[in-house]
Amino acid sequence: MPGTDADTDHNLLVVKIRIALKKLRKSTLRKRWDKENLKNKIVEFANNVDSKLAQVSPILTNEPDDYWQRFKNVMKQEAEEIIGHSIGPVIKKPWITASMLEIMDQRRQWKHQTTEEARHRYRKLNNKLRKVTQRAKEEWWAHRCEEMEELDKQGKQDQMYKAINDLNRKNSRSSISVKDENGY
Repeated sequence: MPGTDADTDHNLLVVKIRIALKKLRKSTLRKRWDKENLKNKIVEFANNVDSKLAQVSPILTNEPDDYWQRFKNVMKQEAEEIIGHSIGPVIKKPWITASMLEIMDQRRQWKHQTTEEARHRYRKLNNKLRKVTQRAKEEWWAHRCEEMEELDKQGKQDQMYKAINDLNRKNSRSSISVKDENGY
């Protein structure tokens, strides 16, 4: 459309675009085992699993699937009774503790209030949270480094490199490119 009355040296284009929006499915939350509870009750869990497996009558068939189903059912039942499922969102930063979450909630209450006292309390809580978070993060990193140094001293390089890769791993989101009718 070079004849368009516009003060520009560019040629204006008219384009028709058809957009098909992707249908998003509502995701269901996966139940996650409470790992902290497992750390505290691992001996009780192991003892209960051993006793339940001993109590279960032997299966007459020698099929591996039957043994597997029996083992799986006992493990699942005991895990639900003793360990339980974790409640709440998964914390993406592992150094965040429950006390930090409480401070965050207190800080959130004072954030949008306009009084001078509210600003003062917000700043005080924010500074406290920043200090606590920084200290916890440094301790967490120091602990991870000590673990990797210990693995290196023990000669377990494969486990050490796996731990390093786990720390460096970032979830990458894949992108979908737009293609024309011919697939290009």
